[in-house]
Amino acid sequence: MKKLINLFTDMVQAILTAPVKLPEKVLKITKYVSFGLSLLKQLLDQQEKGGKHNTMKNKRLFF
Repeated sequence: MKKLINLFTDMVQAILTAPVKLPEKVLKITKYVSFGLSLLKQLLDQQEKGGKHNTMKNKRLFF
């Protein structure tokens, strides 16, 4: 699973840094995909280290 996420992360980074002019919608989608993949990567790293899953159990986030 981690290898697959790393592969997709590398692909998204290659698309974002490519010198080719891409439509703005494609760039926005790849940025969101990159953000989601980085979240998944952090969650997997936290699980491997034995971190707790519900560290934010009693905390509320306000935006």
